[in-house]
Amino acid sequence: MKKMKEKPISEMLITTHNHILGFSFIFFITGMIFYFNSIISGFWKSFLLIEPTISIVITFGSIWLMRFVHEDFVYLTILSSVILYLSFFIMAGVSAYELKFKKSYNHCWSTLILKFQCAHYLIHQWSWVFRTIIIFYYKPIFIKLN
Repeated sequence: MKKMKEKPISEMLITTHNHILGFSFIFFITGMIFYFNSIISGFWKSFLLIEPTISIVITFGSIWLMRFVHEDFVYLTILSSVILYLSFFIMAGVSAYELKFKKSYNHCWSTLILKFQCAHYLIHQWSWVFRTIIIFYYKPIFIKLN
């Protein structure tokens, strides 16, 4: 097998730094969205929320181990990367499925929408009160202008 040229440590640091920050941000946002799903709960929800952090550490740790210890750590990199991406696709898929197909009014987004619709209804029904208050409040200004 042909030996590849080793990547300099400065490039490995930059690559690792950028990927860890990017993956952390992506999985934080995905995890926040996935946390509110009502399809998966219990152990699997907790596992899917925690697993990306563990896989990120193992993936990039094994890349450094591959560089400095032994090249067979590539298999650990492959395994942890596959688990990392599977958890991402499961979380994103469940969130997208629930957003598109599941119509339930027992989670917070639907409650928020219902509260907004209720507030809109009240403002619409009581708009004559608001208009009357505005007219009487600004009436002296209109009289002085004429």
